[in-house]
Amino acid sequence: MQARLPSSDHVFHRPFGLFEKPRGFLAGEEGGADYFFAYLDDYPDKRLVFEASNDQPIVRSDRGAFENVFVFTADEGAMEIFAPGISKSWEPMQKLFGRAILGEEIPPADPLRPSYRLDHLLRPDFPLPTMPEDRVEDARITRLRLLPRGSGGYIEIKADPRGGRFDIYRKIERFIRMENIPLEGTRVLQASFALKFIHEGRGRQPQMTFNITAPHSSDLRHKRDEHRVVAERCLRLWEVTDVAR
Repeated sequence: MQARLPSSDHVFHRPFGLFEKPRGFLAGEEGGADYFFAYLDDYPDKRLVFEASNDQPIVRSDRGAFENVFVFTADEGAMEIFAPGISKSWEPMQKLFGRAILGEEIPPADPLRPSYRLDHLLRPDFPLPTMPEDRVEDARITRLRLLPRGSGGYIEIKADPRGGRFDIYRKIERFIRMENIPLEGTRVLQASFALKFIHEGRGRQPQMTFNITAPHSSDLRHKRDEHRVVAERCLRLWEVTDVAR
């Protein structure tokens, strides 16, 4: 998860913490990024533990050193947060980081809703490259929801699952020719994709399908983690994810 922060040359390399009692430390720098670790001083964890000198369990109050990790890249003005329950605590943690480290008030950002753009998928036979390490054997568009310019409603074009990887474009060409619809100015509202993975063992070939709706919706959160990561990487390669956001 990532949020945009203003670029800053005045990153203070000093301890900081969260909430009212600052406690923490700067762990170091790697690859141009600063790593900060902090714990919640107001909220220590209580655990039942055994000590070496005692065979009876005791309650210990402590604070995990790596519970909250901030990775800040000043040159890019970008920050990543790794913390338990991050979906609920993202905004306050982001604000506290800005105050303690940058000395600035950071406006809220929503890291959970990436921005998507789909119109460029109408280019004939748009390539869908993949990374070798993702072991994708085939990537294709299986459905496009289009909104022609001046139209009162959308149309959906579906590829033949038995056709080639660019079958969706042959269907679009035929539809546009038959209906005399200008491709210029046509918007892509939604796209469905299918990935097939290299399979060398027994059983069915692993594959996944997913849907992207401009500007902010997808069903990736319902996919297996290992598949979701590959799909997100593909969307960046295909320039569907708006990385400039």
